Amino acid sequence: MAVPTAVPTAGRPPFWRRLGIGARITSIFVVGALALSFSMGGLSYFTTRHFLVAERVSAAQHQAFANATLLRSTLSTVNKQSANPSNLLASLDAGSNSHSALIYNGKPYSSSLSLSASSIPWSALGVLPSVKRQPSS
Repeated sequence: MAVPTAVPTAGRPPFWRRLGIGARITSIFVVGALALSFSMGGLSYFTTRHFLVAERVSAAQHQAFANATLLRSTLSTVNKQSANPSNLLASLDAGSNSHSALIYNGKPYSSSLSLSASSIPWSALGVLPSVKRQPSS
């Protein structure tokens, strides 16, 4: 039985050198095209993602400002004793995952049961002069 012997590689050039010039140029073209397609795909993905997120934020801010303007004008025209801020908050056009909060005559109102005055950050309440709340410890 013959024992297989190792092929001597000392005199052989590396694999890259054994390829012909046409195969080397084709390989370089393939690697360059792959890198270009990955970079263009990533650029397209992140650009689209950025614009979609920016548009969503802009729409949410616009809706919040429109709701605030509506609340301000409605509450300024009605009698303070007959105003019902809870009903006004419920009638606002809010998104599916958004909640509205209102502080009217020093009393907090919200459009959701999960939103309360204690869930609003102290730094946000600190800019309102009519709110007197102690920071939670």
